[in-house]
Amino acid sequence: MIIGIIIGEHFHGFTIIVCLTSLFLSSFLIVKTNAYIPTLIILFLFTSLGYLSIQPFCAPIFPSNHVIHFADGKKYWIEGILLKIYTHKKRVKIILQTTKISDQKVCGLIRVTVYAKERNKIPECKFQKHDQIKIHAKLKKPRNFNNPGGFDYQRYLAFKKIWVTSNLNDSNIKLTQKYDKPYFDLDQIRKKIAAFIDHESKTKKVNAIIKALIIGDRSGISSEQRQIFNRSGTSHLLAISGLHIGIIATVSFLFFKWLAAQFNELLWRGLVFKTAAVLSIFPVIGYGLLAGMSPSTQRAVVMVCIFLWWRKAEAINSLGIAATIILMINPPGLFSISFQLSFAAVGVILYGLHLIPAGEFKSNFGDRVRQWFFGSTIVSLLAILGTLPVTMRYFNQVPMMSLVSNLICIPLIGFAVVPLGLTSICLLLVSLDAAELSMSLTKVILEKSLLIINFLGQQPLAAFQTFTPSILEICCYYIAGWCLFNLKTVKYSKRILLVLLVIIGADIYYWMHQRFWHQDLRITIVDVHHGSAAFVEVPGSKILILDGGGFYDNDIFDVGENIMAPLLWRHKIMTIDTLILSHADADHINGFLYLATKFKVKSLWDSGYPAKNKEYHQLRTSVRQQSIATPNFAEMDRELEINKLKIKILYPPSNFLLNDYWKNKNDNSIVVKLTFGKCSFLFPGDITARAEKKLVELKGDELRSNVLIAPHHGSKTSSSKIFLEHVNPETVIISAGTRFKTIPHPRVLKKYRQQGCQIWMTKQSGAIQISTDGNSFTINPFLN
Repeated sequence: MIIGIIIGEHFHGFTIIVCLTSLFLSSFLIVKTNAYIPTLIILFLFTSLGYLSIQPFCAPIFPSNHVIHFADGKKYWIEGILLKIYTHKKRVKIILQTTKISDQKVCGLIRVTVYAKERNKIPECKFQKHDQIKIHAKLKKPRNFNNPGGFDYQRYLAFKKIWVTSNLNDSNIKLTQKYDKPYFDLDQIRKKIAAFIDHESKTKKVNAIIKALIIGDRSGISSEQRQIFNRSGTSHLLAISGLHIGIIATVSFLFFKWLAAQFNELLWRGLVFKTAAVLSIFPVIGYGLLAGMSPSTQRAVVMVCIFLWWRKAEAINSLGIAATIILMINPPGLFSISFQLSFAAVGVILYGLHLIPAGEFKSNFGDRVRQWFFGSTIVSLLAILGTLPVTMRYFNQVPMMSLVSNLICIPLIGFAVVPLGLTSICLLLVSLDAAELSMSLTKVILEKSLLIINFLGQQPLAAFQTFTPSILEICCYYIAGWCLFNLKTVKYSKRILLVLLVIIGADIYYWMHQRFWHQDLRITIVDVHHGSAAFVEVPGSKILILDGGGFYDNDIFDVGENIMAPLLWRHKIMTIDTLILSHADADHINGFLYLATKFKVKSLWDSGYPAKNKEYHQLRTSVRQQSIATPNFAEMDRELEINKLKIKILYPPSNFLLNDYWKNKNDNSIVVKLTFGKCSFLFPGDITARAEKKLVELKGDELRSNVLIAPHHGSKTSSSKIFLEHVNPETVIISAGTRFKTIPHPRVLKKYRQQGCQIWMTKQSGAIQISTDGNSFTINPFLN
């Protein structure tokens, strides 16, 4: 079924069905005995089921009244029912089930981002789930940052059946009908429990973590605290999974067992245990729903219910049934991080423990402690090994303290905080005083646990950054692990290991060539929407980054964390030789804030212009803390050569700060020319026509370049005629998004065409990679 989902996610249409059917029919000619035919039929049916189940998400057929037909940039009055509302990084996100657009009945979901009129404020949204609201907004289709290996935002929303988005301020949203709360509402119960947890608390941090542990609400946990949990290897403790469901199941079973024993009829028929088990399923499912039913919770609920219903079921089969049920209900769940981490961890634990012989039960207390310690260590180690490549792929770090922190924190949080927290919620039905006492004790233990987690997570060697492993490398890892587990029992495991060694060797050779041995110059103009960012791969592994892109507020979206760093990690880049900052505008500098702290950066070049924005001061602070070299711009060499790549700083003059003429921030942009053999590339930052004129006076024919990165994103203030005549580019690349309709300006595009330039734009082509051997260059857009 998983194979069918993967095939269906990549390929659509009737042709694939024909291929699957042909493969199925031809397999009957290969098998030697009829005993395999039932297996083949089952394999074919579930592969087909997986393929067909993902099609509505990947290749949807929209009805004529779907909201996607209104995503035309026009403003509409849109009515609908609020399905979900939450605050996310200074914005309020709403999932709206539409009912009407301009009095026309429609269907489909819209993801609405609500922001306040005043910048840096969180909008006021006094609505709740199931309210009927009306918005006045433009609809648009979601757009990706189109970079190699980047996050596919369009696919992410499509998996939630959302194909339309909208942005508006809080003045354009109105309540049309308040939701009349029913007697039983899970959201209201969850809010009441959250309010109880928030009552009489010492710190908000403790409250937020308890809400995550008890009701699955992780929205209050800060990004800094999440990072500490990740670095200490204890982030899995925040997920509601087998431990929580097991506690609920055990307590429920004991209660229903006592209750059933009060009925003589059940005692006579020997149905006490069976009745208790069946009745325990209901609170297990109920708690799962209350906790939000994340993939890890779903897995635990299904496995526990199978165990309660049929105790002889093998754990590995229960895991398989859980995955099948989850994917039948929600096929895109396969691609969620939570699903992959949960099933990888539990799958490897179950498989590993199945191969390790169980020891005899020890009656002596000391022996039992040693046995528990050994078992806990083995389980933690198997979980770490099982999730290692998934963790590296999504989080790009390996926690080194994971084994130690889990041995300490799992007993504290798993066997003290969680049971006490759940007891507190149950006691709410009986006595408020008892519930508050239990919750107070829960918070005390959690505070002590957090001291340990914070101490371990803040250690310099708690975790180290890693590159992003490819799918091939992840597959090799798991297959090699299976072979090592079965080295003595499966004859052909050694042969498979030899084949894997060859594949891994070829993979290493490929990446060594890509990183260290290539002889061509590679320049990638990154798609950062409105902004500028480029990274240069110099022969011999040297890496230069020219500007880092960025949004005006890094708290809302960090280009460095979400675009630049993943792109570099996927290229197996962990060290940056030089960051070159043209000027300190947000759309050029903000991406550098993350890179300066997460990568080994050797030097930063900037003009030294005393910018007053907070981002510039944050970058300079990070540079000092990370001991990054920052040469004085007035004393820098204006020309240098790195492995046949000539780098020239053409502008501004070294003494520009002494002249009042240079007080315009954009006109202070560092202008860099890269020359490799006969090919040259000009990066002019955001200089305007005024600075272009001065640049022509200073450098003249030195400006001539094969490729020009359009100054100021193709704005009408730049690309003057005299400047273009002196640069005389064959190709112009414009780094711009769809935020501003007049960037690039039509008049500027006309100038480029009159100059005979080939024009490329990141908003149309995504990331644009240029490669050159020094004689000619080729351009490879991410989107063809």
